[in-house]
Amino acid sequence: MSKWYRELVRSKPVPNLSNRLVFQYRILTFSGTGSELYHTGKTYRIRVINVGVSTCLNFRIQSHNLLLAEAEGHYTSQQNYSSFDIHVGWSYSFLVNMDQNTSSDFYVVASPRFVNESVWQCFRGVAILSY
Repeated sequence: MSKWYRELVRSKPVPNLSNRLVFQYRILTFSGTGSELYHTGKTYRIRVINVGVSTCLNFRIQSHNLLLAEAEGHYTSQQNYSSFDIHVGWSYSFLVNMDQNTSSDFYVVASPRFVNESVWQCFRGVAILSY
């Protein structure tokens, strides 16, 4: 391990972060093809993981309840939430029932919590849920 570190890692130049590359990070990323089909009346499990290093994220799906089913791989007492704070390094699974009007689209949002909103506004991740 130490030989690998000396030869491969320490020999690389240190990146110049003065141009604020931090604003290019993605807050909300979905695994899969991005074109999954969701059907009305069915319940889906959604796993959310905060892989950040410093910021709590608030996760929500517009007009949908999040039924907490699992925290860090362990079953929990099931409770409904309209939004849920996910701290750094934690993972949760939610059961989401697709029971809304199918003529509408719904926002899926992950946004930073407990930070200066004017600075962190650009870190809000938004996706659209259709079914």
